[in-house]
Amino acid sequence: MSISRPDWAMVDDITKEPELTGETPVTTRIPVQEPDGTKKWISVGNLPNTAGGGETNRLRNDGTGEGAIAKTHDGATLPVKTLKAGANITITDGADEITIAAAGAGAHTHTLADITDAGDAAGKNVGTAAGTVAAGDHDHAGVYSPVAHDHDADYADIAHGHGGVYAPVGHDHDADYADIAHDHAGVYSAVGHTHDDRYYTETEVDAALAGKADSGHNHDTVYAKKAAAQTWSGTQSAFEMAGERRAIVTNATVTGDMSGSPVNLANGTAAKLTLTGNTTGLTFTGWPAGKYMQAVVRIAQGGSGGYSLAWAGVTTWFTDSGSAPDLSAQAAGDVTYVVLASFDGGTTIEAWTIGQE
Repeated sequence: MSISRPDWAMVDDITKEPELTGETPVTTRIPVQEPDGTKKWISVGNLPNTAGGGETNRLRNDGTGEGAIAKTHDGATLPVKTLKAGANITITDGADEITIAAAGAGAHTHTLADITDAGDAAGKNVGTAAGTVAAGDHDHAGVYSPVAHDHDADYADIAHGHGGVYAPVGHDHDADYADIAHDHAGVYSAVGHTHDDRYYTETEVDAALAGKADSGHNHDTVYAKKAAAQTWSGTQSAFEMAGERRAIVTNATVTGDMSGSPVNLANGTAAKLTLTGNTTGLTFTGWPAGKYMQAVVRIAQGGSGGYSLAWAGVTTWFTDSGSAPDLSAQAAGDVTYVVLASFDGGTTIEAWTIGQE
């Protein structure tokens, strides 16, 4: 502990600060400060004359470095710590200096995993393939041209010309082509010209042909045909067909139910039927509306003969029995002719036989 004279010192029960170095003993409390900065009062009984005595001193560790050199003094001794060499460190003690040197680390290795800032290239192999790095002494000979290269052997000089090969920039073809403002008056007709003074217009042609019949027209639906062999329309009347041959609309072998296969008189007015079995539902369609028409039907017995025929749609039979003729008693090859007639488009059909074997 050291006794000093701090500026802040206050002496208890004394009106002024005492002289600590005086001859007069002082019995009181005085302020002191410890080495760690702690300030406190101590009681002192009798302070002797300090003349001729030494100062009470000690070492102090200053700064922010690691470790402390000074140790706590013990009486008149001021102890300090010694230096101890660590690994790869040498300490040389001289007369006035202490030398501290770092020795070599010796043989050792560092793996790539131990180095945190080596970079991506450090882990790649040396080579020329993708994913490798080039050797430190590599070059690009044969791949890139030198910086100072030229193309004198490959390209024409910048000042060259094409005289005799290409025409000058400002040339023209005045001697070879017509002027852009030329015309063909007297050679070609104007774009908007017409031939109205020489030809009929479409409107004039349509008006001239209005009411005229087409070149391929006929009058089959109005007049009787003169040709001996014709296909007659169902819209022609019996009077229009007088003296002419009738077209055969059907020439078929029939048997069974015929209601689903009617004879269409619109395609002809004569039918030839050969019975090969009992037949029902014989129907006729295609009668012209508002006109009188007759149709002739020839029925022959086929096979072994003796087949019956039932008619559909005939409203009146002009026979002795008032009904359709009985064909079941006929032999094979026997023939019956029947005439059908209608004035109202087939709504009413009248029939009679004109011959029977």
